[in-house]
Amino acid sequence: MRAIRIILIVLVLSGCDQAQDIPAARGFAAKEVCSRVFLGGQDSQDVIYNTVFGITWPLMWFVETEIDLEQHQVVVRDRVAIQEAKEHTTAVYREGLGCTLLVNVTAEELKAQPFQALDPPILDEQLPWPDGHAGIDSSQVSSAVLVGLSQSLDTLFLEKGDSFLDRSQTYAGLVVVDGRLVAERYASNVNKDTALVGWSMSKTVTGLLTGMLIDDGVLNLDEYPVDVPGKTQITLQNLLHMASGLRWEEAYSEDGFVTRMLFLEEDQSAYVASLPMDTEPGTEFNYSTGTTNLLSQILLGRLSDSSLQGGYDFYQTRLFHPLGITSGTIEVDESGHFIGGAWVQMTPRDWLRLGQLILQNGQWGGEQVVSEQWLEFMAMPGVSSSYGGHIQLYRDEMEPYAIPKDILLFEGYMGQFMAVVPSADLVFLRMGAAMSKAQDEYTLQYFQALSEAVLAVNEEVVEPDPVSVIEDVPVIEEPVVDEAPVENSVDIDMMSGL
Repeated sequence: MRAIRIILIVLVLSGCDQAQDIPAARGFAAKEVCSRVFLGGQDSQDVIYNTVFGITWPLMWFVETEIDLEQHQVVVRDRVAIQEAKEHTTAVYREGLGCTLLVNVTAEELKAQPFQALDPPILDEQLPWPDGHAGIDSSQVSSAVLVGLSQSLDTLFLEKGDSFLDRSQTYAGLVVVDGRLVAERYASNVNKDTALVGWSMSKTVTGLLTGMLIDDGVLNLDEYPVDVPGKTQITLQNLLHMASGLRWEEAYSEDGFVTRMLFLEEDQSAYVASLPMDTEPGTEFNYSTGTTNLLSQILLGRLSDSSLQGGYDFYQTRLFHPLGITSGTIEVDESGHFIGGAWVQMTPRDWLRLGQLILQNGQWGGEQVVSEQWLEFMAMPGVSSSYGGHIQLYRDEMEPYAIPKDILLFEGYMGQFMAVVPSADLVFLRMGAAMSKAQDEYTLQYFQALSEAVLAVNEEVVEPDPVSVIEDVPVIEEPVVDEAPVENSVDIDMMSGL
C-alpha cells in the first residue's frame, strides 16, 4: 500500500501534465463540495466520492479536503508541494449568495461585502405544487398515464455504468402535466428539499431575466452593450444567440476556457471580455458559458441599483418570489458578479416552476411575469437552428424519439435536463451528476425517457422495456473513510484507504 502512495506522489513530482491541472481540480472540488453541502444539504462524503472524485479523476488523489462546519467554508489542499509550496483553494458559503471561491481576497474580506438575504415567500403546506408545498396532485390523471410516466422514470433512473467513472447518477425525476406535479422520484441521497445546481440550465434563467429588462425598456436587442475596446460591435442579440465572436471552447477540461473562468478567475465576466475576437459577431454559433456570465454582468450594470444587493433583489423579487421559488440562489464570484451561466441552485420542484412559467407564456398567478413576446423570441432559432435566445431547441439527435418539435429544453453539464413541451402540456425534469464518460450516452437515455413520458401523456401504448425497469435507485457505494471526529470540521482524506 505504501508503494501505491509513493507512485501517486511521484507522478505529480515528476512533472506529469496533470500536475498543472491540480489548481482547477482544487477549485472544482472546493466549490462543488461547498455548494452541495452548505446550500444543498448533501452528505459531504457522498459528494466527494460520487461527484467530485469521478469528474476530477485522478487528481483528487493528490489533494485533501477540509470542511469547516462553523465557518461555512471548504478548503482543498495539495498533499505535497507541486512547485515551491503547498497550495490550497477555499470556497466560502454566505446565506443568499451560496458559495464563492476565494482568489485574491480573504474570507473575512468576502464576508464584509454589504448584503442582506431576503425572506423567501411563504407557501401553504397543505396545497399541492405549484400553489403550496404538499407536492403531488395526480387526481386528474388516468391510471394508464401514471403507469406510463412511472415507466419513463424507470428509464430515467436506469444505471448503466459499472464504475464510478461512467455512472449517470440520476438524483431526481419529476413530471408536470396540465400544470400539476403528477410524478416525482428521488435517489436515496437527495430529497425534495435538496437544492441542486442547474449548470447550464442556469443560462435560460439569465435569458428570462434579460427579457424582463427588455420588457422594461432598459435594454434592446440591437444595442452594443460590451463597452470594451475591440468588442463594441457585439450586440445583445449576438450574446443571446451565442454568436458574440469571442474566442471560446466550451470544454470542462482542466486547461479549458470554462474551467479557468469558473475555478481560477476572481472576475469571471472581465476574463471573458478580455478574450480576443475570433469571428465577426452574429456569423458563427459558439456555445459559451462565458458569454452568459458576460451577459449577467451587463444586466447587473443596467439596474438602478447595480450593487450585489441590487442584483440579488432584482432576480428574487422579479422572478423567483412571484413564482413561489423559495430555494433559488444565483451564486457569485468574489468580485460580486453573478454566475448566470452555470451556478443557479434550487430544489427540483422550484426548477419546475421556471419550466411551467414558459409553458404558461410568462403568466403566473394572473400576472405577466415576462412578456409573451419575449418568450416567442427565446423560442426562435438564432444563428444555430437548434438554439434560440438562451434556450435549447429541437435537434437532429432527437429524431429517433417521439419528441415533439416544439420542445424547449433547459440543459446543463452532468446531465441536467428540463424539457418544456407545449403540445403535450408537459414539463419533464431530470437532475443528477453524470460522470464525464456517461454524459453523451445519458443524453440519449433522457430523450428515451422523455419520449416515453410524451407517449404516456398522449395515452399512446408504450411497450415496457424490461431492461429499463429497476426496483431501486442505488447510491454509488465507495469505502467509507475511517476518521476521528473533529469538532465543527470534517477532514476527508482520499488516500486514507490505501
